[in-house]
Amino acid sequence: MTKSNLHKLAEHGQSVWLDYLSRDLLHEGGLARLMKEDAVTGVTSNPTIFQKAISQGNAYDAQLKELLEGEADPKEIFLQLSALDVAEACDLLRPVHDATQGLDGFVSWEVDPTLAYDREGTFAEMMRLHAWIDRPNLYVKIPATKPGLGAIEDAVAHGKNINVTLIFSLRRHAEVIEAYLRGLERLVAGGGNPSRVQSVASFFVSRVDTEADKRLAAAGHPELQGKLAIANAKLAYQQYRDTFSGERWEFLAGKGANPQRCLWASTSTKNPAYRDVMYVEELIGPMTVDTMPEETMEAFQDHGEVEETLTKGVKKARRLFEEVAAAGVDYDDVTETLEQEGVQKFADSFVELLEGVGVSVDVCLGFYLNAGLARAFDLLHLTVRSADPPIGREASLKLARLFRVDQPRDLEGFPVELLLTSIQQLKENSARLSGCFYFGWVVRLVQDSSTQDGEVIGIPQEFGQLVDLTHQWFHHSGPDRFE
Repeated sequence: MTKSNLHKLAEHGQSVWLDYLSRDLLHEGGLARLMKEDAVTGVTSNPTIFQKAISQGNAYDAQLKELLEGEADPKEIFLQLSALDVAEACDLLRPVHDATQGLDGFVSWEVDPTLAYDREGTFAEMMRLHAWIDRPNLYVKIPATKPGLGAIEDAVAHGKNINVTLIFSLRRHAEVIEAYLRGLERLVAGGGNPSRVQSVASFFVSRVDTEADKRLAAAGHPELQGKLAIANAKLAYQQYRDTFSGERWEFLAGKGANPQRCLWASTSTKNPAYRDVMYVEELIGPMTVDTMPEETMEAFQDHGEVEETLTKGVKKARRLFEEVAAAGVDYDDVTETLEQEGVQKFADSFVELLEGVGVSVDVCLGFYLNAGLARAFDLLHLTVRSADPPIGREASLKLARLFRVDQPRDLEGFPVELLLTSIQQLKENSARLSGCFYFGWVVRLVQDSSTQDGEVIGIPQEFGQLVDLTHQWFHHSGPDRFE
């Protein structure tokens, strides 16, 4: 039987991990299939991934309702929801972990990214997550900020497996390796067993080109575009090879310590002008990991080319750094910008995720007008998120808060004008108005069902403006669009 391209990657010593996790993926057999057919031996997750998973479908609804019997804090609810997925994935991948003597079979769970600049807070959360899911194949992810470096060292010194995330620069990568080595040395000095500790340094790839290409275009050097990210990763791998050798490392290796492998993250191609698997093809080498979204896996299975490339073109990569500098693009500023944006993006996703959990909590507790109106808000929320140009998270959350009431139909003081303005924004900016149409339809039903002897109960007179506006949109579109 012909081996797939991803199985060939494994033969070159590169582990294939999936950059996604959801309950449906686990319960519908998707992860098991990827392990069998696509050589997947690990899973990474982050707040953005869980935000997507929890917001789609109803896979988490039953557990959410159970949790509400004893918990109301959105963060604690999220941790309970995600912990179940992570633990189940760890159990599914445990045979891989055992078969590879602890090298693979890992599932990553990230610390609260809002703690990225808090060493003590990050360490405490890391210890809590490891205690929560006491599995040998759990990685807890810690971002590679300056304060994060101390938390990484402390975690390793306590014998914990760590996935160091959001690495963009060679300098930061060197500091991450140093934190890992210092942690191992502290562990050994305290009589600990370093052979039980694994770590990966997650180097983000394509985002480097995304940021650098903008600057190179502005500097008038398009010939250098689409090259810095791969050169950056190749030099990081050389840094890995150089550091995990020599007397200092040999002492630790003699105690059973494992090297900190490079993990290539963000390997999907962002620029459609580039080959869609270029960040996979150009970074193939032994003792590395490539975590990919399923779309990139499918593309590589279809037309990827497999050969060891990671150690080729190293001199050319060094020259490229000189050429980029000569073009007036500051590499250090590029990577510092990416680190700050990366941390902020994950923190924003985490906050939005918790706010979304809060909305789900409110729906389950019956704080909305009725189930139909809650569903209408869900559609309206999607409309806000998909608007072009985007309306943004704040407007979406504003709409959520508008519908929250302590008692059904207790609408005194309801800010109708604010809501009308927000929906008018949707009408003017979004090509996908199904949320607005559906909203109008449901509000009409709410109004119709809220009458007694022909009089509206609990709904202000001016609320009719909102009903009329959205109801008109619904009928203009046609009810047949909504099944």
